[in-house]
Amino acid sequence: MSRLARLAILLVLTAYAAGAEADAVQEAEGVARAFYTAYTDGRTADIAPLWNADALAAVRPALERTAQTRCMTLDDLEVSGSASGDTVKVTARVTVTIWSAYPPDRPRSRVLNETLVLRREGTAWNIVSRGSVEEALAERLAASDEAAAEAPAWSEAWSAPELVQALCRRVVLLINQQQPDRATLLLERARALVDEQDFAGASAVAGVGSILIRHRGRPPAEIRLLVDESLRFAERSGDPDTLARALLRSGRAAQFATGETPEEPFARILALSDVVQDASVLAHAATQLAMLTSDEGDYRASLQYSVLALEHARRSGDATAQLSAQLNLAGAYSAQNDLQPAALHYEEAARLAEQTGNNIAAASVLGFLAMLRQRSGEDVSALFTRALQLVPDTPAGVDVLMELLPSRARVHIYRGELTVAEADLVAALGVAPCSLASNVNDVLLIMAEVRRHQGRYAEALALVSSVGDRSLWTESLAGLILLELGRCDEARPFFEDAVA
Repeated sequence: MSRLARLAILLVLTAYAAGAEADAVQEAEGVARAFYTAYTDGRTADIAPLWNADALAAVRPALERTAQTRCMTLDDLEVSGSASGDTVKVTARVTVTIWSAYPPDRPRSRVLNETLVLRREGTAWNIVSRGSVEEALAERLAASDEAAAEAPAWSEAWSAPELVQALCRRVVLLINQQQPDRATLLLERARALVDEQDFAGASAVAGVGSILIRHRGRPPAEIRLLVDESLRFAERSGDPDTLARALLRSGRAAQFATGETPEEPFARILALSDVVQDASVLAHAATQLAMLTSDEGDYRASLQYSVLALEHARRSGDATAQLSAQLNLAGAYSAQNDLQPAALHYEEAARLAEQTGNNIAAASVLGFLAMLRQRSGEDVSALFTRALQLVPDTPAGVDVLMELLPSRARVHIYRGELTVAEADLVAALGVAPCSLASNVNDVLLIMAEVRRHQGRYAEALALVSSVGDRSLWTESLAGLILLELGRCDEARPFFEDAVA
């Protein structure tokens, strides 16, 4: 075959490939248009055939929640696709008018800047992922201190209100990951955007600012000012989701200021269940009410609120909300000595904590799980080892050490390993000056248990006496030590106080 003939064949094949690629892009763009048309119309049944089955399972709850709580009209839709191998990436700019059934709400314009990735499955192109431009930009800015310090250059490819919300979500995530300095930088970026052009974002910025201040241990009054500002913005917005988030922050600020959980703000959030789009806010509110009713001794109501919290959390897909709900369910079952379901919920909570990068929570949860399994006679050494490996070298990490080391010492005492138990307690007392935790007395009482088992009764009694708080634990332990010393008359009043 001549060189000219070969060149002709190559040109034909290249043209064919280019035509096939253009056809693929056109088909994928058509799927994207069909998706956004059905999405804004609230036709979830028509969305399903356009998605990959596994990808749809992950996003379906949120799509259905949007259809249940929002009315939308599609005002404008621009799509542009590009092929790469066996996938097509479609960039979409979707302008919608959106409103809810909440009476003060009013129709407002919203711009969605999104990227869909599609893959051919059989004869059709199916959506395998969907993400917003703003979330991707927020993730990039949160990746390092240098990136967080950058002011994002304005672009029509993203929306300021959407970016503010995305940045605020990243701020909360960074706080949970014990990175408050980077969270502060990111919050400054969000605040600058609000000052430049976005009023609605002021509520999000003020609210997240209150979380950051609380994390840094600032006075409750300073937090209340930010929370009250957030609530004012939220009530003026007429948007039920904005109001629900502000009420959540208000309730938590009241908790921080008084040490007690107020029912009213969380009950108001659940009253908005039919109109709040972000189900994670409903989940957090139900979680707070579950803890409140548990503290009041109403375990039936606590379990009901915990189940409701998990239902809302799963609808939202929010891992942090699911973590809180799983912890509440574990606590509710554990309080009723129902150990098997409690352990299952602790295991899921630990998985979610590690998944979200919250090693503080993961370590603490693994400690709870270890103590629970120890009650069933299991060897929990590996659980404690894993928990201690996760503890970061931060002040919050020290607080977790003050939980884990005494808990492990209790297990060693139960197994008769008194020397190892004593080593854990000495280590806990060593880090105690750096901890904000208030369980030093617990460490001293566990050490008294060690001394009692060692037959060093005078030292054990001195340790109990050094604990100023009188409780069931101190009174019964003092009585037991005196009884073993044969000082029955002295032991009797302590036992009577313990019974009382």
